[in-house]
Amino acid sequence: MERFRLPNAAVLARLFTDMLDCPVTVKRMGEAALRGKRLGVGSAERKAQDSTPSSGTPASAFPNTWGAAYVVPDGRLAALCIFDLAAAAGLGGALSMMPPESTELSLRNAELDELLEENFREVCNMLTPLFARPGIAISLKDVRPLPAASPWIHGSPPSGQRLDLEVTVEGYGQGSLGLWAA
Repeated sequence: MERFRLPNAAVLARLFTDMLDCPVTVKRMGEAALRGKRLGVGSAERKAQDSTPSSGTPASAFPNTWGAAYVVPDGRLAALCIFDLAAAAGLGGALSMMPPESTELSLRNAELDELLEENFREVCNMLTPLFARPGIAISLKDVRPLPAASPWIHGSPPSGQRLDLEVTVEGYGQGSLGLWAA
């Protein structure tokens, strides 16, 4: 099976800074930080539910979570990016230089509005080359909100490499990003 590479924090910070034309810092989250901050889902509809994911933390304690799936030509999953709502909104807002208040409103409403979602999808598309390997084409297959029960959110992605990061977009706040590659 092919091995796809994960970019390091410095590469992502440079890419986001160049893409968004504003300072972005990306730091690796240590194991201790991960124990206290797992990526998860908790949309407005789910906040009323009393579901508990495998981590033992109620789903309502997590922000809305988005996943971007990258595939090889035969459709096999090559890489996955999991963004919490703060990261998705911040990156999407900064892409078109939206007022930071727009991203704050999305966080309060626990969802991306149409323009933020469109911008965020474009950010995910621009990440595609980061997972490439010589001779193997990679493409973005899908970007969507992830269900609270997704094992990828709670630390059980398919076997492969995993990297959990903290992303801060100047003026737009801080969020979390999980990367996985086969």
